[in-house]
Amino acid sequence: MQTEARSALPNGTPLRGGEYLIESCLAAGGFAITYRARDCALHRPVAIKEFFPHGCVRVGQRLTAGAEWTEEAFARYRARALEEGRRLAMLRHPGIVVVHTVFEENNTVYLVMDLVEGETLDQYLIHRGGRLPVEEAVGLIAQASAALSVVHEAGLLHRDLKPQNLIRRPDGQVVLIDFGSARQLLPDAVRTRTVVLTHGYAPLEQYSPDGRLGPATDIYALAATAYHLITGRPPPDAPARVNNGAPVFPPSEIRPDVPLVVSDAIMRGLSMTAEERPRSAQEFRAHITRPAGADVFLVAPQRRTQFLWRFIWMSALGGTVGVMAGSAVGNLAHQTMGADSGSVATAWAISGALAGLGLGAAQWVALRRHLRHVWAWPVATTAAASLGNVLGWMVGDALGWSVAGSRDNIWTVTGLVLGAVVGAGQWLVLRGQVKRARMWVWMTMAGKAAGNLLAVSSGATRGSASVKMMCWAVGGVVVVLAQAFCLAFFRRRTREEARRPEPFLPSYSPYGDDSETQPRSGLPGE
Repeated sequence: MQTEARSALPNGTPLRGGEYLIESCLAAGGFAITYRARDCALHRPVAIKEFFPHGCVRVGQRLTAGAEWTEEAFARYRARALEEGRRLAMLRHPGIVVVHTVFEENNTVYLVMDLVEGETLDQYLIHRGGRLPVEEAVGLIAQASAALSVVHEAGLLHRDLKPQNLIRRPDGQVVLIDFGSARQLLPDAVRTRTVVLTHGYAPLEQYSPDGRLGPATDIYALAATAYHLITGRPPPDAPARVNNGAPVFPPSEIRPDVPLVVSDAIMRGLSMTAEERPRSAQEFRAHITRPAGADVFLVAPQRRTQFLWRFIWMSALGGTVGVMAGSAVGNLAHQTMGADSGSVATAWAISGALAGLGLGAAQWVALRRHLRHVWAWPVATTAAASLGNVLGWMVGDALGWSVAGSRDNIWTVTGLVLGAVVGAGQWLVLRGQVKRARMWVWMTMAGKAAGNLLAVSSGATRGSASVKMMCWAVGGVVVVLAQAFCLAFFRRRTREEARRPEPFLPSYSPYGDDSETQPRSGLPGE
């Protein structure tokens, strides 16, 4: 940055045959120098941006390729900067700085723009005490989203959204400035040595020379800006989140007055993978401006299939591994300790604990981005499965024969009891976070009983060990499908509702309130 600042054109330098006159240098970065200038024909102040990528050298007023550039590469990127400048000049929106003209001179490209009066949002934050009221911050971000949508529709990316590149005019209008049309115009050899992003606002893909950039890149930066305006600090750098596990606390946990819909919209925009972020600036704007009392699905409808498939296969895999380990260790414990009732109960407890640990750990991985306090999930599942296995064995052994005259029914009754206990244990984690969480208990109980019945009827109590294990695995998928059904329709609880946990009642509706017949679209908490 110091090199470009020292290389800035001197004050009083004429451009385009004296049509513009440089008055001062406003800013200098790794890609361009911005000047305050005078439009001598119309007698008005303007801003002029000079394409000046890192590594270039000024000889007199003329720009030349430095050692890090070839003449051919520099000419190619200069031509691209000229083309993108022309495309920017066609954009007209109150939230986008007006580009009056673009021209070539001094072997580089110049963009002549409005000189926007006002404060950048980082300056405005300082004057407002470091963070903004939620309603005001959402209004500013909504304006920026609308402008960004126009930019994306024109096939352009900003690539450097942050509070410093958003100006708030005296009338309250937010304007996007400092378009990074050259942000990815550096050759690979230079990119590996040059920071082409702003830490805290750039997503992970922007750190890689081969990263695929798109609208989701700008949406991450916009969400990071919203996070900063509301919480008073930007989120951790994307590499720190991946490599060091740096946590991003939801805004609603930092500020109790932040509505859950706003917090969830921001956290989704800050998702590490581009596919999990809103697909467009309009979508992000719609989510962050939703009414505070609106329902929010645990998983957004447009992301639901991907999430549910991941939950199902991970749960099935973890549950199968857990059952295999539990069966092997439980049988070994049974053979070692003997056949008395206490030893058998211990063996069932050990078997259930291992099965629950496998299932709980797998589901923790699938749910950890969607629930709070999800660390308790494998703990609750392990403890509940251990207890449920013992109770299921005791109740099943006592009632299985008398219910239908067959000892095979032990497994159906055992599944009913085990599902109820495991579902109740997991319900303790869910009940303060989603509406109608009791639905989880009944579906888990019914799914486990049906799964056990299916497994037994398929040959889980006869045949070779591999056949038995396959039957139990198929039966385990049934309860996972039942749980996935619940997740598809779960809605988040508001903070007020979370203070009043729902009673444990056997009635439920998969669509939330009884008066509703169709689920409403929402957003996930990612």
